Amino acid sequence: MVDGIKRTTHNPQKGDYYLLNHTDIPGVIIETAFISNAKEKKLLGGDTFCTQIASAISEGIEQYLNERTSIFKPST
Repeated sequence: MVDGIKRTTHNPQKGDYYLLNHTDIPGVIIETAFISNAKEKKLLGGDTFCTQIASAISEGIEQYLNERTSIFKPST
């Protein structure tokens, strides 16, 4: 996803988030930009950047599902 929107990668952080620790399904929290950063706040106000974010997230989910599905496919 980072490559898709050309953003800086930060190391994953752990925390006591309900979504991550108290559900029976996989979940992620994605921080795409920070409104405390003036440049990023401006980007978030534009359709182009938001579309890039949505596309990158969608592609990441699709890649995850394809990889996960291929693990369970029987060998031919």
